[in-house]
Amino acid sequence: MLECLGGLRRPREGHVLLGDADLYELSPRERARAIGYVPQVHRPVFGYSVLEVVLMGRTPHLGIFSSPGREDRRIALDALEAVGLSGYAGRPYTELSGGEMRLVLIARGLAQEARFLLLDEPDAHLDPRHQHGVLSLVRGFASRGLATLVTTHNPTNALLYARRVALLQGGSILAHGPAEDVLTPGRLREAYGMEFVLLAGENGHRALIPAQGMLSSASADRERGTGSASSRASSESLPAT
Repeated sequence: MLECLGGLRRPREGHVLLGDADLYELSPRERARAIGYVPQVHRPVFGYSVLEVVLMGRTPHLGIFSSPGREDRRIALDALEAVGLSGYAGRPYTELSGGEMRLVLIARGLAQEARFLLLDEPDAHLDPRHQHGVLSLVRGFASRGLATLVTTHNPTNALLYARRVALLQGGSILAHGPAEDVLTPGRLREAYGMEFVLLAGENGHRALIPAQGMLSSASADRERGTGSASSRASSESLPAT
């Protein structure tokens, strides 16, 4: 879906519109000036520096035989600063961790100065700390006038960081709208074929987890100690809804 929206793959039927224009009637340069794409997996084959990778995002704004100039470097360095990697410009891209590579690719998308940024599972293969960092960063792009579209297999991440959600199953949209309206246990059961439970804490934080992964109340009491203060506090702070 993202490849169709980004102009990388033609849909088998129907049209993708950018405003009133058919996306595939635009030149690659015109598409790249409007839409940026951050892949889920990127396997580097050459030891470019981090700055060189980010500068590749400036390609749609350069002539055929042009090379990046001072302004392009400024934009690329600003993009690295925006993702928290301002000190990484000279480091080899191939020596970065997976999470750092993901941030460099996001910086490349920012340097592209497109109106839309498509991100394919930016939270995949990252620990919780880096998932939070990446998704919080992406959510903040709206203040820069950049519209983002993110795919994820993690319902809780979609619930926490997205404003609007489309829930897909088998190539069809089951529901779309505000995240809290779309991501319900019933709709997730329809999408994934398994039971989900929505947990809500007193601080307003929520999480969607598979019901199969929860202990029964009797088992939970045995694990925590029946009637203990810690058991009551744990149960009350995360009531199932």
